Amino acid sequence: MYSSTEKSFKDNWKKLQNQVKNPEFLQYLQNTWLPLKEYHVPAWTSHHCHLVVGSTSRVKGAHAMVELWLQKSTGTLLEVVRALCVAFRKQFIKTINRISKEIIVHVKNFPPHICALNGKVSHYALQMAFENFKTKFPPNEKCTIKYNNYQGIPCKHKTKQAFSKCQRLQISAFDPQWHLNFP
Repeated sequence: MYSSTEKSFKDNWKKLQNQVKNPEFLQYLQNTWLPLKEYHVPAWTSHHCHLVVGSTSRVKGAHAMVELWLQKSTGTLLEVVRALCVAFRKQFIKTINRISKEIIVHVKNFPPHICALNGKVSHYALQMAFENFKTKFPPNEKCTIKYNNYQGIPCKHKTKQAFSKCQRLQISAFDPQWHLNFP
């Protein structure tokens, strides 16, 4: 049940209870999933930084990578450790190369308050900040800071405020995950 606020979650839960006619299923949801709502419903998860990833797909991807590199389910512990070391070394080198490229190759067509972070913040994070900047919103809309909290990227309010004051976004406005630092 997608719910961006606790109130909408309660409303959606009531609607679901009225629509579903299977009491065992409702009991299952109530006993199994409702106690864990803070871990999977945006009304709660959007208060925590998870850097665009809202599922376990990152873990699944890492597990698949390990399986690919091991290539077989049997082997000595030493063989497994060596295969993992090779895999992690290659992954590390690939990451260093990507970071190096993003430090050197600057993205153009960003406003000056975002462009100043070229070579310091990942291209993806800069693009997201630029998309936020282009977003229209009512002048009286209150900033909830949710976007910044769960993405680690400045929200539309912050990017527009910096632009209107002719200020540059600071690197500290981005979560360290997006910084182009060598590990």
